[in-house]
Amino acid sequence: MKKKWNKFYLPPVFLVTFTLTWTWISSGQTGAKNTGFPAGQRLQSEMGAVSGQAVTTAAVVSESDKKKPKFARSDALQNVKVATPEQIRESEKKLAKELAKDEAKAKAVAEKKKKAMQKKAALKRAQKEAKRPHVFKTVPANNEVKKYERYTLLTKWRQADLQKLAHTDKNGMRKVGKRYCVALGSYYTTTIGTEFDLIMADGRVIPCILGDVKSDQHTDAKHQRGNNDGCVAEFIVDDSKLVDAAKNGGSVHYIPEFSGEIKKIKIYTDSSDEKYFHF
Repeated sequence: MKKKWNKFYLPPVFLVTFTLTWTWISSGQTGAKNTGFPAGQRLQSEMGAVSGQAVTTAAVVSESDKKKPKFARSDALQNVKVATPEQIRESEKKLAKELAKDEAKAKAVAEKKKKAMQKKAALKRAQKEAKRPHVFKTVPANNEVKKYERYTLLTKWRQADLQKLAHTDKNGMRKVGKRYCVALGSYYTTTIGTEFDLIMADGRVIPCILGDVKSDQHTDAKHQRGNNDGCVAEFIVDDSKLVDAAKNGGSVHYIPEFSGEIKKIKIYTDSSDEKYFHF
């Protein structure tokens, strides 16, 4: 029997479709509040996407967004003050003073370390020298004057050989190693290359090596000192580099390192034998 439809009867499919459509529209209005798009535009966009059509939507910029600057500066950057040329120069001066102070401090530390090392080396050398065979010889009084002679005059024999190994220091003094080249009277020794120390009255020690022997005719009866000047130790120098104090005074005792009286002379006997000559 054919079924008759009631004029108020709605098929279930229609009801389902209507319900879904109404829900869709409602959700579109709610989403518009959150996204900033009009409800109709959102619905059109979604419906266009469903039907496969390309839909372009433009973002709606709020009035508050338009008022915001594109690049907002931070408070720290806004409060930065540009230094004036005077302030820059003052900072540079201050930095230069600090650097100079640090450099002076480092130099003082280095100098102190250098002196400590020199003192340690001198002590070690003195201990070593103390074990060497030696003799002490006396000197006449009033011997502060210490004349000098030019090394260029030493052109023969052992004297010339020794000068080939010598060098000139900052004061113009000739040295072999750490020892000063000195001429003594025959009373002390006559062997060129003999090592000896001048022991000063104040305790200082001047290390020397015999570079020449004074002529007996130019010394006193004991052949200890010069006839005219009373000089005991005559230093060998490079007169072209000799300091003015010694050159003008005619004696190296005007150089502080060589001032004062000689108390005695310590002569190392092991250096008197030719087997110790290395030149």
